[in-house]
Amino acid sequence: MTIVATLTLALGIGANTTIFSALNGLLLRPLPVANADRLVVFGGQREGGDPFVHLSYPDFQDVRAQANGFSDVLAYALNLAGLDYDNRTEPIVFSYVSGNYFQALGLKPAQGRLDWY
Repeated sequence: MTIVATLTLALGIGANTTIFSALNGLLLRPLPVANADRLVVFGGQREGGDPFVHLSYPDFQDVRAQANGFSDVLAYALNLAGLDYDNRTEPIVFSYVSGNYFQALGLKPAQGRLDWY
């Protein structure tokens, strides 16, 4: 009986620790960018369509030029792909980002520079 109680407690503590670690990393910790509390994400939706409509680059440039109430406007698009190596394919997630992406988020490179555009 003692073994069952000990295993049940161990599993409960392990499950709670795992869930808290995941929530802490995803929801509770602030983003590692400057002024994270001031970030705003917006997007569009076509009538009766996909809620995640990507803006074209000319539309992004128009929004950026007319967004006087924001310190900066950046763009990103998440994508899925496959990476082949060693006769295996692994799924990867990557993003296309605008040239000002890292600067607008206040991120500095660990090495080198970001002013390539």
